[in-house]
Amino acid sequence: VGLAIPIWARAVDRFPTADEKPVDIQIMGMQFKWNAHYAGLDGKWGKQSIELASATNPFGLDGNDEAEKDDIGCLSGVPFKVPVGRPVVCRISSMDVIHSFKIPSMRVTQDAIPGMVVPAHFTPTKVGKYFIVCAQLCGSGHANMRGDFEVVSQDEYDKWFTEKSKAGGANGE
Repeated sequence: VGLAIPIWARAVDRFPTADEKPVDIQIMGMQFKWNAHYAGLDGKWGKQSIELASATNPFGLDGNDEAEKDDIGCLSGVPFKVPVGRPVVCRISSMDVIHSFKIPSMRVTQDAIPGMVVPAHFTPTKVGKYFIVCAQLCGSGHANMRGDFEVVSQDEYDKWFTEKSKAGGANGE
C-alpha cells in the first residue's frame, strides 16, 4: 500500500506535457464574474503588469505590446471555449477576494487566490455547454457569479480561435 498509492497518484494526476498541446487559459475571478485570456495564434502571451490591471483590463495587459495584439479575451459573460478530447490547463487567479472556479459537471474545482496563479488541468470528454460557478462565498453577489464554458469539436474550436485571434486584442469580446 505504501508504494501503490504514490505510484497510482502520479499515474492519474499527470500534468499535460507540451507534446499533448494543451489549451492554456488564464482565468481571472472578480466580483462577480469570470474572465479568460488565451495566447493568440503566435502562442505568446501579451505583456502583463499589475499596475495596468483594472475592472476593464483584469489581466493587466499592455495594449502596446505586439504579442498582445492577437490574444483572445473572454470578458464579462463571453463564453470560454475549448476543444473536446484535448487537455486544458487553466491558470486561475483572483483580482479581489478568494473565489473558487468550479465546473460541476466536469468535477473541476480550484481556488482562485489574489496574488497567486494556481493551475488546474482536465480533459473535456463531451461536447456541450457547461456552467462555471464560484464555490467560495465571496460577497453579496456570489450566487450570481457564473460563467459559460463551451466544449466544441476541434474544427469548431480552431475556427473560433482563428477568428478571435485575428480580430485581436484580449481586452474585448
